[in-house]
Parts: sequence; structure tokens; C-alpha cells
Amino acid sequence: MVAKYANPAMIGIHAAQRWFNGAWLMPAENGYSRALPLRWMPAFTEKSEPQEHAPMKEWEAAVEFLTLAARAICEAWAQQTKYFDGR
Repeated sequence: MVAKYANPAMIGIHAAQRWFNGAWLMPAENGYSRALPLRWMPAFTEKSEPQEHAPMKEWEAAVEFLTLAARAICEAWAQQTKYFDGR
């Protein structure tokens, strides 16, 4: 996929910029830290070609990711406390 306005050194970068990367920043070790990707979410604009996903802004994808992450953490916490309570 080559954009007409793309820099020859950055062919196709415009497509990669339409995704939100939800990642976990791992603890630093020897001054170096890594970001572990947890979920890639589409953030296609309304002007982009029709996709499988509804158009949304990058911040909307970030809010959706944080909502999903919070829900997963709550469910994991509920399972953990279930075992500690003996139920």
C-alpha cells in the first residue's frame, strides 16, 4: 500500500499509524525497559477506506482499551478473592 504523498523512505507508514497499541511497560532492568504489547486496536479515521471496524479516534481506542483492561483486572481479582474466601 503506497500513499501518493508518502516519503519514499516511509512507504506504508500511514497505515500503521491508524492503530492504537495498548502495552504494559515492564519494570526496568539494568536501565532498560520493554513495552509488552497487550492489544492492537484499530483507530481508523472517517476518511480512511471502509474497514471491518467502525471509525474512531486514537483517544477513543485508548479509552476502549483501558475499559477492557480494567474489566479483565476486576474479573481476575474476583477469581482470586473467590479462592481466598473459600467459596
